[in-house]
Amino acid sequence: AYPLAALGEKLPELLEGAGRVWLPLAREASLDRKALAAIELLHRRNRDGKRPPLGLLDARNLIGEERMIKDAGALESLRRAVSMSAEAHVDAMKHTRPGMHEYEVQARMEYLWRRAGSTGPGYGSIVGTGDNATILHYVDNAGRLEDGDILLIDAGAEWNFFSGDITRSWPVNGRFTSAQRDMYEVVLAANEAGIEGAVVGETIDSIHHACLRVLSEGMRSLGLLRESVDTIIEEKLYSRYYMHRTSHWLGVDVHDAGAYCLEGRPRPLAPGYVLTVEPAMYIAADDPHAPAELRGTGIRIEDDVLVRPDGRAPEILSAACPKRVDDLEKIIGSAL
Repeated sequence: AYPLAALGEKLPELLEGAGRVWLPLAREASLDRKALAAIELLHRRNRDGKRPPLGLLDARNLIGEERMIKDAGALESLRRAVSMSAEAHVDAMKHTRPGMHEYEVQARMEYLWRRAGSTGPGYGSIVGTGDNATILHYVDNAGRLEDGDILLIDAGAEWNFFSGDITRSWPVNGRFTSAQRDMYEVVLAANEAGIEGAVVGETIDSIHHACLRVLSEGMRSLGLLRESVDTIIEEKLYSRYYMHRTSHWLGVDVHDAGAYCLEGRPRPLAPGYVLTVEPAMYIAADDPHAPAELRGTGIRIEDDVLVRPDGRAPEILSAACPKRVDDLEKIIGSAL
């Protein structure tokens, strides 16, 4: 073993005579420079009998593909991470109160994970209430929970390096208004449509489009958009209220490695793949086109899904985390 500082000095010796060199290209500039310098040195010393490598390949593709299909050990860790994530979400529902701060909810969830042996959150927890819930990747978590607002939490525990990734949205006071409920039901229907499409042979793109159609229909029914559903989709008018994709791979990283397209085409789902399904709708507080009762409301519903073989329906790994309106109101209302 050698100190890391000696890497540049030792690389020519280590790479000499190699057929191919695998490197995670463009991930760490200093490593790229050292590897290329070593290869160039071997080329210059070819007259002395030194043999430079014949090829330089990107290791990210190889490593990412190894992580696509989850084996029994990976699934065991992932199930544990998702289970811990769900338990903390339910606990947060039970302890949500008007007047609390977002960071208090975050602290409680992360405390439960650490107490249970987790290394902590798998990514920066998002706890946003009211207009904060309409900000993608909001992590300040400093706002005050106000009576009548919707609280959005996107948070997951890490277990044995694997991460859960669950998002739930619920009313701070335990009761959806009529308008909030209508909006929530649209997002829930999109979530369920996307999960239904997480089967062998389908793609993340087809899941996204299934969710888009439900969301676009909902945007019309809520009075957010007036155009036809086809026009909303073709002209991407929905992007005012839904500006991100619906799914990503899940595993050791919350946005796990692995190609999304193969030979320029969306990758067909296969048994053992794990992905998220997370449609949403975000209505800014100052949106003049939205009904007043929906302004400053963000709702996202995200589940972790395992693709299963033999034509079986997908397994919802996060099924233990409630998401139906009546269930949410019952949990929150019983604790108030």
